[in-house]
Amino acid sequence: MDFNRLKLARINNILAVLFLLVLVYLLYDLFVFTAPRISDSIKKSGTDIIHEDSSPQNAKQKSSDISVARQLDYYTQKIGAKNLFKASLVEESSNTTIAATEAQTLILKGVIAGRNPQAVIEDTKTQKTYFVVKNDKIGDIIIDSVEENKVKLKLGSEIFVLTL
Repeated sequence: MDFNRLKLARINNILAVLFLLVLVYLLYDLFVFTAPRISDSIKKSGTDIIHEDSSPQNAKQKSSDISVARQLDYYTQKIGAKNLFKASLVEESSNTTIAATEAQTLILKGVIAGRNPQAVIEDTKTQKTYFVVKNDKIGDIIIDSVEENKVKLKLGSEIFVLTL
């Protein structure tokens, strides 16, 4: 019986040593070999990649493949200039301007899913928030449907869509 315990203890020690050797190897590989590759890829930007091969033919091909990267301020100004949460027109009609201005004051804040989904809509003109379901009214506007991330509104024959 002692012989079997000695045998198991020896096998256990051998396995523990092998485990430690594999662990040391993996950590060494992770920190020594991958660290330079990661730092090199971080240092390179899109312009560095273009200038890496300076032959005119390759530079022309690479510059057409890579779009111009702009500063964050450029994109935030473009996004800030647009009203992302306004109602979008689905059907066009002759009276679209009147209907569009009424629907643009509405902002979809959220949708509560379930058997009878509800929408949370804020009217920026009156500073009121409405919890509505299908066929409810906000002024003259009728809630046509409430879906997962959008609400269809009906004003006369006009249909507008509010999206999250």
